[in-house]
Amino acid sequence: MKRQLLTWLLLTFLLALSILTSYFFVQQEGRSAINLPLIQSVQVVKESLASGVTAKQVLAGREIDLSINQNPFITLYSMDKKVIGSNSHYKGATLLIPRGILDRSAREGEVRVTWQPTRELRFASVTEFVPGLGYICVAQSLKEVENLATANLWRALAIWLFGTAALGLGLVLIVRLSKRT
Repeated sequence: MKRQLLTWLLLTFLLALSILTSYFFVQQEGRSAINLPLIQSVQVVKESLASGVTAKQVLAGREIDLSINQNPFITLYSMDKKVIGSNSHYKGATLLIPRGILDRSAREGEVRVTWQPTRELRFASVTEFVPGLGYICVAQSLKEVENLATANLWRALAIWLFGTAALGLGLVLIVRLSKRT
C-alpha cells in the first residue's frame, strides 16, 4: 500500500508539473501576442510622422476613455519627453508612461513592457524612440488577456484535480486486480 501511495504521489506531481508547464506557455503566448499589433501600430505611426503627417492628424479620430474602453491607444512625446498628444484619457487626464521607459527607449530604440499606472489598469505597451521626432507609445489594456489567463488557471486546476482522482482510482483498481491473481 505504501508503494502505491508513493506511485500516486509521484504521478500526481508529474501531472501537476506538465499541466503547469502547459499553462505557463499558453499564458506567456497570450501575453506576448498582444504586442504584435502594438508593434505594427508603432511602425505605422512612425512612417506617418516621417512622411510629414502631423501628430494631430495621427491622433485624430475617436478619443478613448480608458476607464471604459480597452482599445489600443497612442501617446506621442517630444524629444524632451513632454506629451505632444494622446488619443486617450483616464478620468480626464492623459496617462504618462514612466520616464524610465522613455530613457530606456532612447538607449535601446524599442521597449516592450507591461505598465500599470493605477491599481485597476494594466497595459501592454510598446515605446519607440525616433531620433528627430520623439517617442511613440502604443498601449492596450491587458484586462481580457488576464481574464483569460485566470480562467485557464482554473481549468488547469480542475484538470489536475480530475487527473489526481483518476490516478488514485486507477491505482486502487490495479491493487485490487493484483490481489485477485
